[in-house]
Amino acid sequence: MVDPDASGLWCGTWILVQELCLYEEGQPPRSGLYRINRAEREIGISISWEAQDGTTHAVEFHAPEDGVRQPAAGPGVSHFSITRISASILDSSAYAGEQEVMYARRTVSHDGLLLATVQVGRRQDGTSFRNFQVYRRQEGS
Repeated sequence: MVDPDASGLWCGTWILVQELCLYEEGQPPRSGLYRINRAEREIGISISWEAQDGTTHAVEFHAPEDGVRQPAAGPGVSHFSITRISASILDSSAYAGEQEVMYARRTVSHDGLLLATVQVGRRQDGTSFRNFQVYRRQEGS
């Protein structure tokens, strides 16, 4: 059982280690910054990155940590959820209606210095892909 009052090791600011990324779909970003915070029982996630073509992108969302679906305003997504699995594992899902269209798991290394993410998405033909990213904790976070 997870201690509901324990802070997540995933909280902090994380810097993309681009050379450790493995993508089945698309190309890994040139650079990226991942921020995760927790206030009370709500988790906020903010991701900004520079694509291979030099364009910059950002996404930000927050929700209770209990996996309850929240309305979403993004294209092709009606709802999303965030689930705190443990102090070192954090999941999220995005849905189009009742169908899960994107899933992400974030896992922190035992020493708390690395954050590994796996993103599972669906292609138009219904097949799935997995993209892996590794981030290093920013000093002081």
